[in-house]
Amino acid sequence: MKEKYTVKIAGTELRLITEESEEYLAELAESLDKKINDLVLTNKRCSRLDAAIICALETMDEKAKIEEKINNLTLDYEIQIEDLKKEIDRLNKQIPTKK
Repeated sequence: MKEKYTVKIAGTELRLITEESEEYLAELAESLDKKINDLVLTNKRCSRLDAAIICALETMDEKAKIEEKINNLTLDYEIQIEDLKKEIDRLNKQIPTKK
């Protein structure tokens, strides 16, 4: 069931509707708030908006790399499964059949 929650990120209050738990949403908001604030503090020329965009780009980059790894692993497993099926067929052909 979707619930409404309020989170504060980089000084901005946001009202969000989600099926996730309040605790999970709070953890995400806290993590993002810390990343944005760290960027702003370490680079005085970096605005909160700049920091939010950088965080978004980093997150999208991580997501794309994880998706690529998943696709590669899936392909590897599919190849291994096909190889194992061929091996099973080969071994089954070596088993003498009853006449």
